Amino acid sequence: MKGKRASKVSTKMKITPENIFYHELIGLNLVVLRHLDPSLEGVKGKVLYETKYTIKVWDGTKEKTILKSGARFLFYLQDGRGAIVDGEKIVGAPEERAKKYIRGHI
Repeated sequence: MKGKRASKVSTKMKITPENIFYHELIGLNLVVLRHLDPSLEGVKGKVLYETKYTIKVWDGTKEKTILKSGARFLFYLQDGRGAIVDGEKIVGAPEERAKKYIRGHI
């Protein structure tokens, strides 16, 4: 239409417990429920950065690096709900996980 500006439609999906595997985790709060390294169990904080194999968390005093594999996490979503996630399901960069989702491999 002439003279009218098209409204932008958000294509960003809301993070839910069902689709968390396909999203970037940066900014979410988490608790490490279980880990192969028992010293990491109970770590709480905000996700600062995510690599293929690790999550960097700020616990309020320092940054901790946590291996995804061998862990179980509780992520707090923006709407206040929690999502329990096995670390093996989130190994890989977010864009790789999204590609797997599109291909139906997760």
